[in-house]
Amino acid sequence: MIYLYDREETNFTKNGYVLSDVRNDVVTWKLNSQFSLTFSYPLFARNGDKIKNEWIVKVPVPNGEEAFRIASVTTSMGIITVTAYQLFWDLAQNFIADTNIVDKSGSGALDQVLNNTQFKTIFTGSSSLVNKANARIVRMSVVNALIGGDDNSLLNRWGGEFDWHYWNIRWQGKLGEDRGVVFRNKKNLTGYSAELNMTNVITRIMPEGYNGLLLPELYVDSENIKKYVTPRIAKISYTDVKAIDPNTASNQDDAIPMDEALELLRKRAKQDFEDNNLDLPTMNYKLNVVMLENSEEYKNKAVFSRLYPGDTATFIHDEDGINVKARMTDYTWSPSQKEYLTVEFNSVAKPGTDIRDKMDSIKDHVESIDNNALEKAKENATDLINSGFGGHVRIYPDRVLIMDTNNEKTAKKVWQWNLNGFGYSKTGINGPYGLAMTMDGSIVADFITTGILNADLIKAGTIRAIDIVGSNITGSNITSQNTSNAAAVNLSNGTINFKNRNGDDVGMIFPSNEGSTGKANGLAIEQIPGYIFSINSRNADNDLVSRAVLKVPADSSGSNPILEIPGYIRGGLKSKDNVLWITAPSQVVLSGNDGAGNQFNVYGDHVDVLGNFTVYNGSKNAAHVTRDGLRATPAYETAESYLGDIGESNTGEQSSITIQIDELFGDTINTDYDYQVFITPYSNATIWVEKRNSDSFVVRSNKPNAQFGWELKAKRRGYENERLIKMDMTYSELKEMIESEGK
Repeated sequence: MIYLYDREETNFTKNGYVLSDVRNDVVTWKLNSQFSLTFSYPLFARNGDKIKNEWIVKVPVPNGEEAFRIASVTTSMGIITVTAYQLFWDLAQNFIADTNIVDKSGSGALDQVLNNTQFKTIFTGSSSLVNKANARIVRMSVVNALIGGDDNSLLNRWGGEFDWHYWNIRWQGKLGEDRGVVFRNKKNLTGYSAELNMTNVITRIMPEGYNGLLLPELYVDSENIKKYVTPRIAKISYTDVKAIDPNTASNQDDAIPMDEALELLRKRAKQDFEDNNLDLPTMNYKLNVVMLENSEEYKNKAVFSRLYPGDTATFIHDEDGINVKARMTDYTWSPSQKEYLTVEFNSVAKPGTDIRDKMDSIKDHVESIDNNALEKAKENATDLINSGFGGHVRIYPDRVLIMDTNNEKTAKKVWQWNLNGFGYSKTGINGPYGLAMTMDGSIVADFITTGILNADLIKAGTIRAIDIVGSNITGSNITSQNTSNAAAVNLSNGTINFKNRNGDDVGMIFPSNEGSTGKANGLAIEQIPGYIFSINSRNADNDLVSRAVLKVPADSSGSNPILEIPGYIRGGLKSKDNVLWITAPSQVVLSGNDGAGNQFNVYGDHVDVLGNFTVYNGSKNAAHVTRDGLRATPAYETAESYLGDIGESNTGEQSSITIQIDELFGDTINTDYDYQVFITPYSNATIWVEKRNSDSFVVRSNKPNAQFGWELKAKRRGYENERLIKMDMTYSELKEMIESEGK
């Protein structure tokens, strides 16, 4: 059974409104990305008039029942078409301004997201993921924060798979299980298609530990790397692998010696190849199957009903030589028939983390410091060089070595010069050389201290400098600050932040995304509540004075957005002499419910009013041209909502005729309620209405061929019980409105 509930309902154990004539109903589920419902319904079928946006529909799904909130309702030719999404997608309308998740398991991360929403939510969450990670969630919808494509989403940082049920979010390593279901050709498998997908294949991993820890050799290769034309490279973060830094007084409690940490990075990368098959293409199978309980092998076992999302099934096609296990990753399902329409299986379990979003290159870290720091760096370098006695120099025909011992095998601190460049290693003659300058123009260093850095392109995490001269500056944090006060402009991760002279944040400019999908859609200028944002025009004769043309006032906020237009709008909106003109080439729309519907539409040749139309202290007239000028004809009104139709006929030779009610007119009235037919005789016969049916009425006369006119008046559909509707406006409010006219 399919039920409809009010939009405020939270308890779905009780019955709602029955939708008994659902058609074309399809539930679509895709792992970690989609859970939606579409269906159609006759407008005049039972409870069809109750189907509205935001109402909730409960339907059977493979593993029980599920609730979907209606997102769109389209009506055409008496049929309603509905699109709805599982309740989890309510969170697309909620928002995370800024929360920093540090070193937490899946359960802790999920709790932090749900507890930092812009408004309180009734959703609950649980997670079995024990791996710890970090994520900074900034200006995202809750849906994007959990399963979006951003690198900081929980799905991309922790991996795993999501299961949604009513108001609950369950997040675990892997959905489903192997229940022993088998699809075999000539039995319950009637057809299939197979797609080999190499999009996410990785054969070379750059493993990165905590705080940017990298391997000396940088990469770990798969055994299958030579099976592809070129290596397929990606960086994967293992932030739980932490190394003890001998140059730092304080280290993480779970940090381990450097050599152990590096070996663990190698092991984790190899484990990803072995356990998660990163180096293998995926095989997606789309299967055509029959119900297993109807097949001979599973007769009377009802096994198919035990195949749920995420489950693993065995797929056997003897003639094609295929025998594989595959997971259900997509399905479509008919709630009314309680059966699968299509199922899609994936033969290789890929990791939950979206590797494509992690394939960004490693960025160098360059730190430029001020002139005072530069002088200190020069002094430090001078002291080190002048006190560097006691080393051992060994000169060869093709290289020069400067070492801390006289034996190349035991030396740890080594300078080496040769034709290809020079460099310093603190781990022996074989490197790695953490400081080097090579013949191809490369400089490798942990720290570079300089006064002025000139470059065509700088890629960096953070840059602090006095002068940066170049064609392109690429980095994640650039600040320009006033030297006399705290006013500043900061460019960080694509967002420009503005501070006033007191150092207060007053606004920002950033690339914007759609709240429901996370899709980039343009540019936003954001004002901080308590401060104004304005576009000003400077006086031509006084360059020290400017005035706002467009302004967002200080009391504006996301929940109460306000726009002031101090200037004159040239074009479609004009205000002059206390008269407001709104003009447009084709249409002007006025809405009184924050854009949820257009109540007043002005076109070039007509005006439409959508919704109820009430006239206070006046009449509803049509203006007509007469020989004595324009004259108004008041509208005829009744105490109840009636629609009428007029016609003319005669009773024929049988002194009786059945008048059919026009079908289109019948769609607008409800003849289940009594309706009236008024007869006007055009002959000397007696004429009367003998019978009133739902789609017709019968007229009889005491003489044949009696000519007559008729008028039908019936209750308007949807307004059958309205009579002299009480208005919300009081007498005093009406009086105030009348007295304010013209003021």
